[in-house]
Amino acid sequence: MPSSLSQLACATALLIAAFTTEPSHLRSAPTAVLADTAAVHKTLRGAINSFQDKWRGKWQSAEIKRHKNINLKDIRGYYVGTGASAAEDPGKGVPALGDRDQMNLTTDLRRYLEILCYVNTPKDEEIEAGKAAALSGKRLLKSPPPRPLSTQTHGISWATPRQIVPRPNTGGICPSWLPPDENIPLDEGEAIDLALPIKERAGIRAQRAKLLIILDSAQKQNPDDGWIAGQRVRFAFDQRDDKQVAAAASDCRANDSWCISLKGFAMQHSDDLLATEKMFRQAEAMAPAANVKDSLCGNQETLMLLDHDDKDDIVKKTCAEQRDILDTMWWLADPLWAVPGNERYIAHEVRKVHATLRAITDRDERYRWGADFGGKAMRELVVRYGWPGYTYWAGRQFDEELNKYREWGIDMNLYPAPPYTAKEYSADRTALIPKGKALFDPFSVTDDAWRLYAPTTTMDDWWPLEHMYYPTHLSTMVAGQDVMWRRDTSITYQLAIDDPLRAQPTTTKPLNAVLTGGDGPGTTRKLAQSPIASGFTLRLAADLRSAPLIMSAEILPTTEGQSALRRRYAVRPPATLREMKAGEVALSQPLFLRLPNRTMTVPVDQANVQRYMAGDLTFYSDEPIALYWESYGFAVGDTVDLELKFKRDDDLNAAQRLLGTVGVGGNRDSVSIKWSEPDPRHAAVIVTASKPVVGRALSVDFSALQSGTYLVSMEMRKGTTIRARSERRIVVKKRSS
Repeated sequence: MPSSLSQLACATALLIAAFTTEPSHLRSAPTAVLADTAAVHKTLRGAINSFQDKWRGKWQSAEIKRHKNINLKDIRGYYVGTGASAAEDPGKGVPALGDRDQMNLTTDLRRYLEILCYVNTPKDEEIEAGKAAALSGKRLLKSPPPRPLSTQTHGISWATPRQIVPRPNTGGICPSWLPPDENIPLDEGEAIDLALPIKERAGIRAQRAKLLIILDSAQKQNPDDGWIAGQRVRFAFDQRDDKQVAAAASDCRANDSWCISLKGFAMQHSDDLLATEKMFRQAEAMAPAANVKDSLCGNQETLMLLDHDDKDDIVKKTCAEQRDILDTMWWLADPLWAVPGNERYIAHEVRKVHATLRAITDRDERYRWGADFGGKAMRELVVRYGWPGYTYWAGRQFDEELNKYREWGIDMNLYPAPPYTAKEYSADRTALIPKGKALFDPFSVTDDAWRLYAPTTTMDDWWPLEHMYYPTHLSTMVAGQDVMWRRDTSITYQLAIDDPLRAQPTTTKPLNAVLTGGDGPGTTRKLAQSPIASGFTLRLAADLRSAPLIMSAEILPTTEGQSALRRRYAVRPPATLREMKAGEVALSQPLFLRLPNRTMTVPVDQANVQRYMAGDLTFYSDEPIALYWESYGFAVGDTVDLELKFKRDDDLNAAQRLLGTVGVGGNRDSVSIKWSEPDPRHAAVIVTASKPVVGRALSVDFSALQSGTYLVSMEMRKGTTIRARSERRIVVKKRSS
């Protein structure tokens, strides 16, 4: 195919002409075909840069109007002169504008410090010295000495602590929350054009449509070029044209991991999350093996989601062990197991692809991607947190001030390039990756392993190390009460949670509750499901194997405004009856029943025990309560001694006495009930099984107990050598008068 300079020039002219011509004139695409891939890419980069320059100009004009041409002396909090020193402005007054040393910061001053989150952040005096030197035509002979990353005042950094400082160190980024005193703008992470005024969007879309015609033509002429396919996908995505995104990804012909990743990227808004995840998993499996030269084993962009301690612990392990831990991490990070497809994993892969698509030139519409200008920090920002919801720009005056400082002759590699911006996120982001202990010992995990939302929304308290925008609010259900009963070849599991929908908006339709569980990635399965309505207790039952697994009880929303609810926790089922050793005995955990009144017969059959099973373990002292438990291995009819203890577990005053249907004895810090069975006064049931199983129940009265937490233990003995014990914690409260 032709490749002469004249033909290349002709093709370039055709492409650029197409980009600058009205859409009605673009019915015929450029016909020149370039054999030189690098030349094609160079030509397309020119068209892409031309569009990005237009977009950037519209955005900068909008930001200047939004912030009313910010005055730098207002940002800094004191007067800045033209010389090499900064002085207070008596006419303005420092406190009203913000006092950096005392962390009394205006919103603009906070943003100013976030923008200055680079290596060897210059002081205001240093910036002024650079300006003065540049204006006088002089050049400083040497740069200022390096300074610490932050100057501590009263234990707080005057500049936002650097969250992202990549190695080699070519600039840092300090992400922050949107200012709480500012109206939340439209989320630019959803669509880039939302950063522009409405009246400017139509013109920008028309310009982008021209660029897409160029990219479409180039892809047809170079069907095996994944680079071109990626740029077509990117700009179709920015255009919010899902059909064109899918077509561009489908037209990527190369059977490699990149084309598969583009197909996954195109499916990110699909309702079929499982298919989207499978596409990214396939791309991951097809990716070339990492050339591992250090302890990261090719996992660096996943490991950056973890805190430093967890990362340090993981990199000490072999590559195979690291992969297993990270597979577990993604499994546990999936927000809802009842919804097929791992949304957190998909978000991570989408971020990686999107950052790659935008980094084909040193700068895109707003951000710098060149390695020498902070691009590594920008990619890390996107991979950790996703796209900022809003990007604040202080204006050209501020850019020029920092540029003057750069003109001192300091190593350019240390400073990102303009536009200097602050990257801000809305505080409704969801953190889904659990704490380190859950990664290394998943079968001890509880809901405490996740802190789903930031505890504060102040700009100074950036949190956490990773998060994503999850469209459904995810709330943690209370623990409720669960129990496991041994049967011949399985474990009967019961879960009850009182009115889990109490905080949800009122709905006339029941929601669907699902109990899922598994023992590792790829093993999650549905164990039980049940409708649940407001005001009712959720009850779920399942048969389990006697092996550790992680459970996730979830309630799925049906309308906008409802939260998704979940409780995620590990269980360690005991051995089944047939797995128990000869002569072995055991007890189930004490199970608390909440009865409608004190006159009813205490139930012992499994159906009614499940019906009255309490959905939480906090009781009022005047409630009618019963206790049910099962014994395993004790022969039916044997005489056995039992002891039920209530021991104060919160370092407060001990219980005084317990009134019940059996005798009471106790001491200063615990209450115990002792009796012998069989006793015709107490309800019991024999469960048919390969080993003796007896279910027993008795009513208890908490009225004499003081408010507090109690460890409730049940012990059963036959003679002096055969005994079994189980326990559970409860809380007793007094009703307010």
